[in-house]
Order: sequence, then structure tokens, then C-alpha cells
Amino acid sequence: SYFHIGLRCIRRKIPYAIIGLEVAKSNNKIIEKVQKKLILNAKYVVVRNEESYKAIEGYRKENVFLTSDSVFAMKKELFANCDISFEILNKKIKKILLHINPTISKNKEIKNKVIPIIDGFISRHPEYSVVITTDQYAENLKEVIDDVAQSLNTKNVIKYYYDYPIALCKVIDNVDLIITTKLHVGIVGAKLSKSVVSFSGHTQKISRLYNQLNEQERTCALSDLTFEKGMLMLEKYYDTPIELSKEIIDKAEYNFEILEKFLTELK
Repeated sequence: SYFHIGLRCIRRKIPYAIIGLEVAKSNNKIIEKVQKKLILNAKYVVVRNEESYKAIEGYRKENVFLTSDSVFAMKKELFANCDISFEILNKKIKKILLHINPTISKNKEIKNKVIPIIDGFISRHPEYSVVITTDQYAENLKEVIDDVAQSLNTKNVIKYYYDYPIALCKVIDNVDLIITTKLHVGIVGAKLSKSVVSFSGHTQKISRLYNQLNEQERTCALSDLTFEKGMLMLEKYYDTPIELSKEIIDKAEYNFEILEKFLTELK
């Protein structure tokens, strides 16, 4: 999605910086060629994990920085004024956030593999309610969430219909345990000191995150997930929040220092 913008900048001699990016070697020669061109022509290149840093070592060494994901610099003030339901805000209720996809067809594996694990967990911990949400909008969102809700063996379900990313951050801040197959809900959950368990779809990118946080055992490829494995992970981590180190937060904030430096130089 950013290739088109970067190539236009190069053609028009517009300075640009790459900040907080994920980089990996591509098996596609065209993608690899374009990626290399964009990295070489950027004023600054800032990557968010060590694997990305190693991937560009052969391209360039000047003005290259290793930091962490920009989300780790987020302040709670960002979403403080967002409105969400009292059910989600209610601190007396223990809540699991079940992060699903915005289409029924893409939730098939979640229903087959993840839902039985949640049912098993709730049979041991009936005090938990399940908040079901997506992180993308779809016109038939109610139908999608209802479909997953009906497959759960609990009536303690809270449905959150996504329409604004900042409000979703507030939802994440008001749950206790997050179960997700994707990257970004897990990143926000980690930032907000929640317990996160990742049954990952995009395994390589997601495993980089949890490796960086020294939380490797919180993630398992969805393709390799079994009921027994999932139950062990939930029982181990459901009441153990992720605590970010000061170093991770400082590195995230450094992304914005470099951005400010870049913009100042443009002036």
C-alpha cells in the first residue's frame, strides 16, 4: 500500500521518511526490488524489531534506527473521551475480548478451534463474560458477530460493533483477557497491560512481536492449535498481564522524535 506513495515521492524528488516499519526479504523479485529502492531513497529508516533491522543491513547503514512499535507510545488520554457501553466499562465483570474477523467465512477456523477452547475455559471460570468484536467495519457486522456469539456455550456475551479505532482502544482497556489471531489488537492490549493470548494467523510477523517482548509462549500458530494447547495457554496467562519494559516504551517514543527531526529539517 505504501509502494505507490514512495515511488511517486522518488519520481517527484519529495523527501520521505520510513518510520516504525516491518521489513522482511521477499521471495518476489519485483517486490524486493521496489522495497530496496524505497529504503535506499528514504531520508530516515526506522524499523520496529530486530528481524526487520537485520533485513535491511545489506541495503544501507546510515540513518537507520531500531525502535519498537509506535503504539507502545500511546497515552490513555487518546481515548479517554470515547463512549462505550456500561457493560464493557463495568469493572465488576471479568471480561474476555474475543477478536474475530469481519466476515462469516473468515471466522470458520476461529469457530472450529478457538470457540471450544473459550467454552472449556469458561466452564472452569464462569465469572467471565465474552466481549466479541472486530477491528474492521463491515455492513453486516451484526450478522457476523451474532454468528460467532451463537456458537459459544455461554449467554454472558457482550457484542461490540466496531466503528472507530480509538474507541476500540478503550474497549481493550476495559477487558481482562484478550484472545486474538491478529497483530494490532495484541499490540494495544500489551501496551495497556492486559493479558494477551495469540492464536496467530500471520505467524511470522506476530511471533516477532512476542519475541521482542520476551513473551514467546503467549502465541501459537492457529494452524497448529489444539484444544489441549489452547487450554494450557489460557490457564497459564489469563491472569498474568503483559508488562512492557521502559526500554520498549522509550524506543516507541523515539519514533516520534525522529519524525519531528525529519519535519524540522524539511522546514
